[in-house]
Amino acid sequence: MPHKSLLHDNLELTLAIDVYEYDRATGKFGKRVSHQESKAHSFLYQFVVILGACLTQANSAVTCPDTGNTARTIGGANPINDAVGRIELKAGSGTITYGLVVGTDNTAVTPTDYKLGTQIADGSGGSQLRHSGVGFSIFLASTTKVFVVVTRHFLNLSGGTITVNEVGMYARSKDSVGTARYFCVVRDIPAGAVSITDGQVAVITYTLSATS
Repeated sequence: MPHKSLLHDNLELTLAIDVYEYDRATGKFGKRVSHQESKAHSFLYQFVVILGACLTQANSAVTCPDTGNTARTIGGANPINDAVGRIELKAGSGTITYGLVVGTDNTAVTPTDYKLGTQIADGSGGSQLRHSGVGFSIFLASTTKVFVVVTRHFLNLSGGTITVNEVGMYARSKDSVGTARYFCVVRDIPAGAVSITDGQVAVITYTLSATS
């Protein structure tokens, strides 16, 4: 097994959160009002299980809890074509069953977390945020470094201030019989609570970098 420090040197996940003023008439961003960025350390049990199923494609099935805390079987003797190993994050606008998600709970992360503590719903009502579609890109920064960038916008039209205390990734994947299931694969507590006042938009970006 590679030494822990070697893994940290070669593979890194960062979380950036930017809050901007938002012009409702034009749909354009105004000035940035806050920014924070930190290393993310919170890949969860579900991520490891799904990745392991993808890498092995073995006959032995494994199970992990979905976001409803129901055990789902991944792999097995005869998984259908693409049933195993897909970790899909690119959700459309308004979809909160998968993609980047936010919540209000600041309970410390544990590896066995299966969902956000208190997820924020999509919408323009009280305590809701409008969720954009998830953006996804891969680019080669140099001959030795590649980035995977996942981003989503969260617009506050609720009429009040909403505080984000947790951020995560919900992945859509398939179980052993090909049914789409939803799994929390990352959960992080930002370095500081993120305050989004009415008429502001938060841009949340996870960046996974791999260095050779």
